[in-house]
Amino acid sequence: MSSLHAERSQHRSRLLLLVFGASLLLVAATGTALVKVVGHNVLETAKNASVASDQSLVNGLIALQPGDVSLGGVPASRVNQIQDQLEALMANTNRTSAKGIVHVKIFGATGIVLYSNDITLRGQNLGRDAYLEQALATNQPSSSIVPADEGEAATTHLTAGSQVLEEYIPIVGANGTDRAVFEIYRDGQPILDGIADTTRQVILIVLAAALLLGAMLLVIFQAAQRRLTCQTAALFEASRRDALTGLLNHGTTVSRLADLLEQTRADRRILGVALVDIDNFRLVNDTHGHTAGDRALLEVAGILRDEFAETSILGRYGPDEFLVVAPPDHSAGLELAI
Repeated sequence: MSSLHAERSQHRSRLLLLVFGASLLLVAATGTALVKVVGHNVLETAKNASVASDQSLVNGLIALQPGDVSLGGVPASRVNQIQDQLEALMANTNRTSAKGIVHVKIFGATGIVLYSNDITLRGQNLGRDAYLEQALATNQPSSSIVPADEGEAATTHLTAGSQVLEEYIPIVGANGTDRAVFEIYRDGQPILDGIADTTRQVILIVLAAALLLGAMLLVIFQAAQRRLTCQTAALFEASRRDALTGLLNHGTTVSRLADLLEQTRADRRILGVALVDIDNFRLVNDTHGHTAGDRALLEVAGILRDEFAETSILGRYGPDEFLVVAPPDHSAGLELAI
């Protein structure tokens, strides 16, 4: 019975540890998902805010006239005027600032560069990418963050390894038909740095919550383990004892007697065994009731406890019978005590 009790206790400990580990894994998975969601939302919010700001800036400074979206036929004075507008747009931001505009272009509907702060790009076809196609097709702005040394982003002055925020802002001519796309490049590293800072803060918060939860779970599980252990021990002890007298029950008494006989058989030591019976116990119950019979059993059990050493085995053997087993060291006094 004791080995079974120990095995069950170990099983409960493993179960509690499993629940504890699963709870921490759940916190880790939730934290990872939260970091990804927050990072994505912060990135999209930052890009949308930048596009909205630059869209207002473009609409205020750049006003295309009929014929401006073609390469040929645009007077040099008009080209210079648009170039001056681009310079004014560039001047509105601090180019040395991490948040400044580093490059601008105006694409026609065919993907040709019509105007740029870098005049050498005018008339070149740099290749149409998905974001440019999206802006032309939907007349809605689009944006992305790309490495500074890839594709069109290589036309900026940013060094390789930097990140560029590409913004494609559709613009419509005064007649409502001349369509073009204004492309703005900004240094995207500040946005990524902001996301990294936010991510670190979220991770710290999640870690703090995980540590707090872990500490709480540990305290709760330890308390639960102690309570379960005590309850199991009490249940185990209750299964070994008679409910009324508190002495060992019949099965446990016989088992203890068998174990003691096995231990003393080799050296032929003597055990003392006595069977104590209450005469006419049924008559007591019938005459005075079961309460009186229970009092008689309790009285006899108390006398046996007082008379015999703690090393002796005392058990309720039957309804009105008690078994006393005295080990070899106390067997000599058994008869006198009885």
